Amino acid sequence: MTAIVLIADIALQPGYATPPRLFGSDKIEHILAFMTLMFVARMGWPRQSVYLSGFVVLGYGILIEALQATQWIGRTASVADVLADLVGLLFGLFLYTVLRRLSARHRSAQVL
Repeated sequence: MTAIVLIADIALQPGYATPPRLFGSDKIEHILAFMTLMFVARMGWPRQSVYLSGFVVLGYGILIEALQATQWIGRTASVADVLADLVGLLFGLFLYTVLRRLSARHRSAQVL
């Protein structure tokens, strides 16, 4: 929950008057934020469908962009931001899967 609130706060703060860039530092921030969200979602709800988790996390990113598109936020929406969110989501899922498999392998080695 803390990650969701923190990301929303950062994403909805008034932005700088710089043009959006395809590979700017904000894309790295999107990737890291959504990698963390997906990782935490899978850790917190491991039995939840991976598709549902991905849908919720990506939906959150789309909601943020929709809010940024409104005039009262003072930011601009970007499809590139949503794509960066998707990349982060996939990295988070990959990280979770690798760590889960390593943990399972470690546990099975201890049993033998």
